[in-house]
Amino acid sequence: MFLIRILARLPFPLVYGLSAVLAWLLDKVVRYRRKVIEDNLRFAFPEKAPEEIRQLRRKFYLHFTDLWLEAFKGLEMSEQEYRKRVKLLNPEPLFQFLKEGRPVMVLSSHRSGWEWLTPSHSLILNVPIDATYKKVQSQFFEKLMYQIRSRFGARMVEKQELLRDSIRRNHIPRLLAIMSDQSPHKALNSLWIPFMNRPAPFYNASEKLARKLKMPVIYADMQRVKRGHYEVIFRLITDNPETMPENKITETYVQLIEEGIRQAPADYLWSHRRWKHRPPEELQS
Repeated sequence: MFLIRILARLPFPLVYGLSAVLAWLLDKVVRYRRKVIEDNLRFAFPEKAPEEIRQLRRKFYLHFTDLWLEAFKGLEMSEQEYRKRVKLLNPEPLFQFLKEGRPVMVLSSHRSGWEWLTPSHSLILNVPIDATYKKVQSQFFEKLMYQIRSRFGARMVEKQELLRDSIRRNHIPRLLAIMSDQSPHKALNSLWIPFMNRPAPFYNASEKLARKLKMPVIYADMQRVKRGHYEVIFRLITDNPETMPENKITETYVQLIEEGIRQAPADYLWSHRRWKHRPPEELQS
């Protein structure tokens, strides 16, 4: 943790210089998940030439190292610096729902600078936030990421406890922050949706929870403006989930993620084995 704290205190120019070196090492020396990254990019962008795919791969590595060094910076970054680097462009719908006494589900994805989402929401909006997280095996990184995400008061909720906790606290106007674009462990029981030119399984537990508790659902669309600077646009998926067609909330969420990826292709988590599961036979044709 001592070394992380030292990294967190470095000025941004040094951080980004270090990031460039680490990105080069991951790409050229370690070759970290390079085949996974290139396969994902080729399937997602079949229209791109091999050299364009290689350029995207290099840009991804730089985005990846920027992301994690920026996350570490979040441990020590001042409130003023956070406000300068993350702009929430249209939070009015969130405030309106909270004013009406309704908790709001805010979905996000592994795009752009997602590790700054929860702390910036906590700091800038200054409203109660329950943020879900998935435990990791390393106790060191578990503690580190918990500190980063909860720094400005977000209440962290482990995913296994989400349903029970949400029902118990449904009377409290708050934001419920969920990231639902990971690959499910049990793919065949998941919802399969076309995603970047291939069927992919998605969790639909968030949609079921929103319907059960009648929560408005909003997508926090984070976009990188320039290195270390982001904007968040809140896109309403529904304010009345129980009237939406089945699976429509999840399908709309996936569509919004894909639109963002196509705007900034390098800023997605391409090292994730997102399409590792084979779809059911009826979807393979």
